[in-house]
Amino acid sequence: MIWEEVLQELFNQEMAAAIIALVEGVDGRVELHLPIQNIINEEAEAYFAGQVDLDKTVEKIQNRISLLLQESL
Repeated sequence: MIWEEVLQELFNQEMAAAIIALVEGVDGRVELHLPIQNIINEEAEAYFAGQVDLDKTVEKIQNRISLLLQESL
């Protein structure tokens, strides 16, 4: 692969091998954080219904997620 050749040019062999192993070890799976997804869905629903403008929607999403994260600490 081309990116492996580039890594080998930029780094010593040991470092390039470590980076390649790291990249190849990634499984590409994404897990959703359901409470955050629910907040986004709820606030987006009000936005798409025309009840709230975009700036207010973004502000509400940010505030609710910040609160959720603070409570989980």
